[in-house]
Amino acid sequence: MENANKSRFWKSKAAITAFVLVFVLAAGAVGLHAFNAWFGTALTINDSFENFGDEFVQRIETTPLTSIYRLSEAGHEGVITADVNVRQAGLFGINGDINARFYSSIENESFALMLNAAVMGMDFDARMFVDGDSVAIGSDAFLGDGNFGVFYDTFRTDAQNFFNLMDLTQRDLEDVAEVLDLMAEQFRNAFASLNEDGEHNIQPYLTMLNNFINSIEQDRLNTSVNGVSVERISLEIRNDDLVRLLSDLYDIIAEDNYIRLLMDARDAQDPWMRAGNSSFEWMLEDLRYAVEELQDLDEEILITINFYIGNGNRLARLYLGVDVENDYVAIIMDMGTHALDTWTLEISNTQTFLQKETTETILVVWTLTDHAGTYENRITVTSPNWRGEMEAVAFYSIWTPVGGDFTLGFENQWEDDMSFGGNLVITDDAMTLRFDDIVVDDVTISIEIGAEVGVALPQATFTNISEWDQDLIDHVEQQIAAFMFMASLLGLAL
Repeated sequence: MENANKSRFWKSKAAITAFVLVFVLAAGAVGLHAFNAWFGTALTINDSFENFGDEFVQRIETTPLTSIYRLSEAGHEGVITADVNVRQAGLFGINGDINARFYSSIENESFALMLNAAVMGMDFDARMFVDGDSVAIGSDAFLGDGNFGVFYDTFRTDAQNFFNLMDLTQRDLEDVAEVLDLMAEQFRNAFASLNEDGEHNIQPYLTMLNNFINSIEQDRLNTSVNGVSVERISLEIRNDDLVRLLSDLYDIIAEDNYIRLLMDARDAQDPWMRAGNSSFEWMLEDLRYAVEELQDLDEEILITINFYIGNGNRLARLYLGVDVENDYVAIIMDMGTHALDTWTLEISNTQTFLQKETTETILVVWTLTDHAGTYENRITVTSPNWRGEMEAVAFYSIWTPVGGDFTLGFENQWEDDMSFGGNLVITDDAMTLRFDDIVVDDVTISIEIGAEVGVALPQATFTNISEWDQDLIDHVEQQIAAFMFMASLLGLAL
């Protein structure tokens, strides 16, 4: 029973540990150039993963997914737009237009949202402005001209007169103030985390990594992959190595106030986190548990990592093998001979039970073809089904950057090809993404998304809640009544 429990542990905690280890060794070694004189192995591995990252981005840039980069830039400093139009045939068909504009300036800790809609002859609009000190809203349709807002820090004092006009109690005011306090804290923490200046002292991690790599068993061998000469760098990690690495990692993280503050900021934005709970402490507890269980584990663990590195420190292949008694997992990632070659990922799990060996394999093949400026990417995943038969599904994109036409699709052997298309044009500081019209029965929907980097945030002036009066209350009541009457004439259930 004890062995069964430890086997279950291995399949959970220790498996995660193995992948964390690979990440630490392969991708987390930022700044290892400082150790060039006496840290050659880790430096070579680090350079190979930097090159791998550049090649991965190069492949993504041949797909419509590259739009994510421009959206991310505009979301940091600029504007993201979305326009949706709905048309239905017939005299009483549903017709509507929605236009949204999201402006942001993370550096200035502020954002704004503009919304305009026209549905069935009725027009709506809304504005929202948020920064580290205040929040304001506006709507020509419901609030009239101007914007109306509150300052977080003085709300309890500023709102006294308005709450009296509304016949609300002091308890009501306090309830609203508490919600506003929470919202303000979440906004400030969100802006703070997005504006992190990156001054994180990673030196202790680099030193730990250096000491660990120098202490484990290594081997170098000249060989070839896909007909190209490479050097294979092999690392072997065993139980004691894992315990030592995780123990050292625990000690460093426990003293890392940067990570603690970052995770505390995330916790503050989570409405489900109770006071006193800490994701940082939970992470340390999981790490401590992994160390203790590994120390008591009877099963022998052997993790083998092979880096196949060619000229210019190009990562041609990566092999990860995890061997624990009757269970063996092998992961092979092959990057072909260049950035746009066919890439493959093979994951196999071999188990031995009652001297019978069974192997399950998942194969992912990523092909990229350039048809005179039109790029076709296809990712095919082959895996066993519940009957043990190998089945394949494929995801593909076809995109012509010059002109912008694209198609995204999905194929499998049980049903017809499913696909949709559109147009994506990307420039140095902007993008426009239009999808082909979606037609469902007699309803036609068109969608366009845009982004532009560097667009200035609209500046909002607003009337503070201390100056809200009975005229504002009367105006809102009249507008809501008019809206409800119009909706009832159109037969809309509200």
